[in-house]
Amino acid sequence: CGLQELLDVPLYVSLHNLCATLKCTSPSAVMFRSAVINTGYRISGTHANPLGLKSDAPMSVIWDIMRCW
Repeated sequence: CGLQELLDVPLYVSLHNLCATLKCTSPSAVMFRSAVINTGYRISGTHANPLGLKSDAPMSVIWDIMRCW
């Protein structure tokens, strides 16, 4: 549940970059992870970027969560 990196998900997103694109403040990583988990998808950190998040959620779901933020 977010403790181990999702090895079957090849790409990651940066929460900071998403927020920069939307020109909004960043939600806490815990809040964002919780929102993704509550939609039924998995999420984890990534070794490649300490601020990166890997998820099997489609980008449309990620953007919907950010839009609601």
